[in-house]
Amino acid sequence: MKGITYIAFLLIIMLCTMTVHAQVTADFTTSEPSACGTLQVSFFDQSTSTAGGIVSYSWDLGIANSSLQNPGAIYTSTGSYT
Repeated sequence: MKGITYIAFLLIIMLCTMTVHAQVTADFTTSEPSACGTLQVSFFDQSTSTAGGIVSYSWDLGIANSSLQNPGAIYTSTGSYT
């Protein structure tokens, strides 16, 4: 009987401490380039989550970081930004 009680106790602990995180699918669109040379770009969040709203954002724009949902950046030098 003690073995069955112990197994039930372990199952209860496992169920009580389990954490399930939402799956987020990152997606975005950008504004159309407006000129040659200096380029101002706006990024528009299109991300989705299986648990509803997304509570924070972290963008690496190549020249700066942002925590805004829809950030923008001004690129003044030619090159590849990753």
